[in-house]
Amino acid sequence: MKKLHIEDFPEAVFDPQTMTGYLCSYYLHKTMEDDQWRSTYSPQILDFKEGSDSAIGYFVKPFVELIKQALLMIGHTRAVLIPVPSSIAKSDPNFSSVPYNKAKMPKRKNRDNRCQLFVEKIVLSFAAANSITSSELVVRTKTKAEKRNRSVKEQLDTLALVLDEVAKIDTQNDIVFILIDDVQTSGGTLKAVEELLRKEFSNSTLLSLSIAKSMEVSQYKPLCRG
Repeated sequence: MKKLHIEDFPEAVFDPQTMTGYLCSYYLHKTMEDDQWRSTYSPQILDFKEGSDSAIGYFVKPFVELIKQALLMIGHTRAVLIPVPSSIAKSDPNFSSVPYNKAKMPKRKNRDNRCQLFVEKIVLSFAAANSITSSELVVRTKTKAEKRNRSVKEQLDTLALVLDEVAKIDTQNDIVFILIDDVQTSGGTLKAVEELLRKEFSNSTLLSLSIAKSMEVSQYKPLCRG
């Protein structure tokens, strides 16, 4: 992993060998002292998952910088951003496209289209250059079973390419796809999405970038924000 220079995100890294990177670490709530937990970016990541416009916008600027530096390392300037689908299928009645409302909802609820909205905001930040576009190329066809670690095969059984979006991809030039997720845990979803894309676009370059990587408490290091 190569450390990146992103203001206020000293943990930001990108690995040109595995083509993966992230901005910061994420720790589960109640796994450490509250003050310690709040000294990390974990509260902001929970806000992102809940999906208010301001929470989603919070990480846009540093993530744009993550994309720029990752592309520079691999010698590319253009890319198609692909939001990693939520664990809940859009056809599922539990799919939520509205922010969590603490006053009206009995328990905390993630906004399931948060990564799609995040990607849209990132593309707008690159609008002048017109070098970064996006595509909802992969969708969840059925809701994932409730368990922490799922095999790549189990993930693939719940994912599919959107044929209309596939037809829009210009295969005459080198294609760089950047998969964008909020928190990388086991990495199973990212690997499954990568496998789907490689079957359809065999000559493409694939990067997987996340806002955060899930860490154990034993891996905690105090942040020294610039």
